[in-house]
Amino acid sequence: MLAAVQVNAASGLSAAEASERLGRYGVNRLRETRIEPVWKAFLEELREPMILLLLVTGVLYAIWGGVADALTIFAVITILVAVEVVNERRAKRAVDTLSRLAEPTAFVRRSGQVAEVPVERIVPGDVMLLQTGRRIAADARLIESFGLAVDESSLTGESTSVAKDAAVVLPPDAALADRSNMVYAGTRVVRGRGTGVVLATGGQTELGRVTDIAREVVAPRTTLQNVMARLSKQLAWVAVGFSVLVPLLGVLIAGQPLRQMLLTGLSLAFSVIPEELPIIITMVLALGAYRLAQQHAIVKRLEAVESLGGVTVIAADKTGTLTENRMEVRRLYPQRASGDVLEIGVLCNDATATESLLSQDPLDVALLRAAREAATDVGPLRQRWQEQDEFTFDNARKRMSIVCTDGSKLRVVVKGAPEEVLAASIYQRVGRADKSLEAADGEALLATAEEMARGGLRVLALAEKYVPAAPTDAAQAESALTFVGLVGFFDPPRSGVAQALAVRQASGR
Repeated sequence: MLAAVQVNAASGLSAAEASERLGRYGVNRLRETRIEPVWKAFLEELREPMILLLLVTGVLYAIWGGVADALTIFAVITILVAVEVVNERRAKRAVDTLSRLAEPTAFVRRSGQVAEVPVERIVPGDVMLLQTGRRIAADARLIESFGLAVDESSLTGESTSVAKDAAVVLPPDAALADRSNMVYAGTRVVRGRGTGVVLATGGQTELGRVTDIAREVVAPRTTLQNVMARLSKQLAWVAVGFSVLVPLLGVLIAGQPLRQMLLTGLSLAFSVIPEELPIIITMVLALGAYRLAQQHAIVKRLEAVESLGGVTVIAADKTGTLTENRMEVRRLYPQRASGDVLEIGVLCNDATATESLLSQDPLDVALLRAAREAATDVGPLRQRWQEQDEFTFDNARKRMSIVCTDGSKLRVVVKGAPEEVLAASIYQRVGRADKSLEAADGEALLATAEEMARGGLRVLALAEKYVPAAPTDAAQAESALTFVGLVGFFDPPRSGVAQALAVRQASGR
């Protein structure tokens, strides 16, 4: 893989190679939506049947009628089109501004040294350093990983962090969610560290492909647009009828001059056209867009306001939309062991209070919050039990363990998937005593974990043991454990979601 991108993992690219690849592949930036020129936007709006008829009427008045009448007609057309164009361009600029929010710099190896470079100058072949809390700048194949976990909710919508492992070898057709040896642009490291060689930047990343697909979607015409189009065509035929019939009758029957009759017919046609209607509709939709903006919603096209009122089915993303995209402890089992469970959760934990909670593993953050809410002094507890060693989580063991000491005793605390922790346990805590973990006990605990999972909870098991000497490897640390309990995590719904759903159900939609 390193040979394919022609890079040495230890030294990375040289400055000259990076510059040459930047010229070859382009800057590491998603393709921005190009806002069409104002004249094109005006021409698009002028194609509406009602506007076309007004234009024809204005031109004929300019040739045969009064200049003031022609100027009035053209002024009406200009106002109608300008209101629509200005509103749409303002919305597009707002959306593009939001899409430019990104991490400003990234760490890479260049000429054997670690350098902090602007994200836009990352190129394929760069050896990128991954650190907790930082957003990933490009798609990369992992070279090294140490307890690495990534929040991929921006790409997949899943709030639970995804463990990554550089040693995993996968088939080329592996699904995106299964590529545990890859990291992707726009995602964020929540635990551990690693390095990866950049394979794709800008529009070639998975995020870039998703963005391009979304931009290619052509929105169908709304119900209001279809109704207005039919009304415009019907009124246009009525107006054309007046402009043709009246001159014919005036010339053939009354013997009036042809030019006078043509202008009379055009006047009648102009009176039939409800030129105020587009203005009124635009004002009503603009008012709706303003009210939505007060609720922090950007309306890209005014017609979407009318479409929103006609919605019959709502398909909503869960993570970060219906929910807060954060985890909290919802259930502890058994309840009587909650103090021991939370103590282990604090000690077997990589989250720190000195860094932004948003940049750390959401499960670790949830355990710290639950401990504080249960009046556990996190700081003194960690000061008492000082960490000596850590065996980080990986996909094979599905466990994490930490060796800590209070100066006189050595303690191993473990958390992980319930089936894996139970497989490594020979005792279970019952009250304040430990007893043998029988097969039936293990089956009952697994059934409880499965019941919690069916209730929408993410479940972790916690265990511990005291040892006479520090374990030398993970296998030694994670054996002959005492099973302590289960923790169920939940991504809470956003405030107002329940009320919003109730309103929609009450409306019959």
